[in-house]
Amino acid sequence: MPRNPYDAAPGYDPRLSIEDNVRAITRYLGTWQANDLAMLYDPLPPGYELRSPLHQLTPPTVPGAPSMPTRATAIAGYRQVVVCWDREPNPYITAYEVQRSTGGAAFATVATATTNCYVDDQLTPSTAYNYRVRALLRDVTPGAWSDVATATTAADDSGMLTTYRTALDRLQERLINTTAGPIHAGLPFDVADYGATGDGVTDDTVAIQATIDAAHASGGGWITFSRPGTYMATQLVLSSDTLLDGGTFGAVTLKQIVGSNRDFIISENFATLTGTSGPTVVVPHHFGLRNLIIDGNKAGNSSGRGIAWCGNGQMMLGVVAVQYCAGDNIHTECPSSYLQATPPTVHDMIEGFYETVISICSNGRGWYFIGPSDSRILDYIGYIDATADWGFYNANTATSSGSIDHFGCLQVYSDDANATTRHKGIYLGSPAYINVLYSNAVGTTIDGGGAINQFHVDFVGYQHHWVGLTVNAHRQFIGNLGASIAASATGGDTCVTWPGSSGTCGALYVYDTSGQANNIGLQDLGAGINAFLQCNVQQFTGTGSIGIKGGATGSIYRGLMVSNAIGFEYTVAGGYVSVDLVVYTAAGQVPIAGGTPQATDHFDVRGLGSVTGGTRTHVVATDVVDLNLTVPQGFNIPHGCLYTPAERNVMLNLTMTPGGIYDWTLDLPPTLLGISSTNLGVVVKLRTASATVGAKGSIVAQIWMGA
Repeated sequence: MPRNPYDAAPGYDPRLSIEDNVRAITRYLGTWQANDLAMLYDPLPPGYELRSPLHQLTPPTVPGAPSMPTRATAIAGYRQVVVCWDREPNPYITAYEVQRSTGGAAFATVATATTNCYVDDQLTPSTAYNYRVRALLRDVTPGAWSDVATATTAADDSGMLTTYRTALDRLQERLINTTAGPIHAGLPFDVADYGATGDGVTDDTVAIQATIDAAHASGGGWITFSRPGTYMATQLVLSSDTLLDGGTFGAVTLKQIVGSNRDFIISENFATLTGTSGPTVVVPHHFGLRNLIIDGNKAGNSSGRGIAWCGNGQMMLGVVAVQYCAGDNIHTECPSSYLQATPPTVHDMIEGFYETVISICSNGRGWYFIGPSDSRILDYIGYIDATADWGFYNANTATSSGSIDHFGCLQVYSDDANATTRHKGIYLGSPAYINVLYSNAVGTTIDGGGAINQFHVDFVGYQHHWVGLTVNAHRQFIGNLGASIAASATGGDTCVTWPGSSGTCGALYVYDTSGQANNIGLQDLGAGINAFLQCNVQQFTGTGSIGIKGGATGSIYRGLMVSNAIGFEYTVAGGYVSVDLVVYTAAGQVPIAGGTPQATDHFDVRGLGSVTGGTRTHVVATDVVDLNLTVPQGFNIPHGCLYTPAERNVMLNLTMTPGGIYDWTLDLPPTLLGISSTNLGVVVKLRTASATVGAKGSIVAQIWMGA
């Protein structure tokens, strides 16, 4: 008996489905063993079963109309209503028809849903909408309509952000439908089915684009590559609700063909949406890539970006690497509001979602980011070489804030041979909230504010004079900031420059391994009210090098300075400066330099090592007064401070040496005549001499903490 009698089954046609061949096959099989039938039909078609004692595959009775969907519910938001209902346990239901009415108008079909939930977008605020649903069976009369569900949209979007769905949630709702019946919408589209080869030679543009278009026409789809390899193309256009998925990262590379000289992976209507004028067009939404390598092939192209997207709900899932583009590797942004056909709903506007994105060696910027607003980027690694511009550029434009709601880890590295663009590593032009930021041999500029938990800058000034970090933003917060000057630096480099105001740095650790001249650890150039709360600045030993240079109005500097040519240099500004530093110096080093503290300043600088002293409350009493002389007596008392203290913080007293008798009177109490960088000038005059022969006393100077 043959193990597979398909070819001999009367009426069997291999081009048809198993359901359509069941009757012919079962007539031929007769009384075959049940286990043989199970082998041939594993799994069995929906509704079919094995029956004893004939052991035949018996088709079910053709079902009648489906039941009415129950518990239809409508929930309204701003310009949006979500409609849900109970799913029937009927394997023959292929979809649900959703109808809507408003203002007394007749019901009209608005969607055919493959799940038991439908999101109705682009609605009018403050408007009541009615919905009803019925189930659809293949080749069978539809079921009865559900009860009517009613909801009224909100007047505005206040409070809506608390319930929005992420772009990934929405994509999964629209593309991943594991409980749907046997229909194509929501299932993967394989580029091989449309003729793509992935052999690294054939032009697969038409085949891949046809796959994308078919998925979009079907209401959205997941585009897969069943054959690992390199797929050559000139340009691919992503539409709404489509995702290119390479499977395992590294298995699939999309490489641009030589001579393409255009953007490679673009979103629908990109040119119009990013222009200053043009027709009203549809804004693409919820599209992206997963586990792919995008190669711009800059060796064979003179222009073109790897990714050029303008739309909402952008996604790069898994690991997406973009490399070797003649222009920017990645360009993402939001649409200009006056160019979109209808305003997107709240959940469409709020974000892009990017998991791990890698950018390698473009001729332009690694990632030029000007949207979508409130995006989430979990991990970005940018590598730039001598031909690159910025590794990551977060712009701030008139049409989009480009704000990043959350950035897990931002890292940019530079090629060791790159000497001219090292200051162009990371630019944050809009508010960004970053957990970890790391730049290696590149510079970072912050113009947009926000907050950074951990920030480390390595190899400042590797082969070129530049600044590791420039903070121009106001109200910038950095929790932990570390920076180092490279051993190969040639001098004149600065780890951190802070021109912004009202900023806070929780912990600052900077050091210099070059020993070159005129380096600076921290330079505060702001308008004021910056707080550097725990500073540790070390080894700026080169001639003219400075650990901290600052004095912005109302600013705070606290911490430890170790082995710097100049520990702290005070730049006099508007006063109200608080300096609380311990400065350790080696021979020839200066703990503090610059201007004299003002009356409103508060200084507490203690010296250790080769230069000692300080400004914590302390007492000096080294000058002796003859208590039997009634003529004025002047004295110089070393004050032991590392700078010139203010008169208001010095208090003088005259005390008698132990064993004396306090029987003298003062005509002129100890009076401060002046203060130099080392001494207090004091004068005192007795009105009457002491009755005790040889009586002596001391002038006691108490210097309070502060300037």
